[in-house]
Parts: sequence; structure tokens; C-alpha cells
Amino acid sequence: MTRDLLHPHKTRSDQRARAFARWFWPSANFEDRAVDIKDDLGPEFSRGTWHDLSWSAMYLANKYIYDSAPSPEGGGIARPADIPAAPQKVLRCVLYRDPRYDFDQEAFDRWLAGMKEDYPYLGRDVYPAVRFDKRGRRIVTIDYLEIYQFELPGGRGRE
Repeated sequence: MTRDLLHPHKTRSDQRARAFARWFWPSANFEDRAVDIKDDLGPEFSRGTWHDLSWSAMYLANKYIYDSAPSPEGGGIARPADIPAAPQKVLRCVLYRDPRYDFDQEAFDRWLAGMKEDYPYLGRDVYPAVRFDKRGRRIVTIDYLEIYQFELPGGRGRE
């Protein structure tokens, strides 16, 4: 238990996943809005990713820990009083993909087309999440975080 408290990440993969979450969720939600497609919006395109115990559980745990978006319960990082809130410009929709599981590409394409009808599409960024074995010597798998970006009403997208 002491080791777990002193070293909460078990492997370099855990450490990298946490570092990504620490960087992405607070920065993406400071002036923009970031959401997870399955967790926040509801569509599920890869059932096995979320129903088997995999690194998707670590991804969600890190999201919950580091997501700075205000929640209905009043959570999130408070903006200093002397800095006015900027209008949110970009909606970042994160898709966690584990290539070991089937993916419903047709359902995803319908979702993306519907989003493009409602919001101007700004593009997609992809971040690989390399997963190593416990000793950090062998790649077990590479999961991907795909971030689809849309302009929010009243926003000006990327500047």
C-alpha cells in the first residue's frame, strides 16, 4: 500500500496516460469545451472497449480526475475573479479507440456527419497511447485518442 501511495503509476504507460490527462483536460476546457464522446455524449461505437477491463478504464479515471470542466455539482477549476470568462470557441470531442475491439465505423460516420451538420468541422488530432508491458520493454498495444474539433456558435475556431 505504501508503494502504491508513493508510486501511483505502476508502469511508464500509466505515467504517460496520466501526463496526457493532466495536460489535455484542463487546457482543453479553459476556453474551449472538451467532452468524451461515449462518456459525456452517449454514443458507443466499440462495445468491447468499455465492457472489458482494459486501459479504457484508466483513461476514464484520469478524465474524471483531471477534467476541469464545471460540473452541475460545482466542480472544476475556478477561474480567477479578475480574468473574465472567454466565450467557448471549440468543442473537442474525444474518441478513445482500442484497435483490439470491433468498431462500428458506419455508426461513427453517421454521428460525425450529424455533428458536421450542427457545427463547422475544424479537424481531427490523433494521439497514440502506447501501452508497454510491466517492465516497459515490449509494446502490448497502441490505443488512440482521436479528438474531433467543431466550432461552437459565436466562436471563431482556431486562431
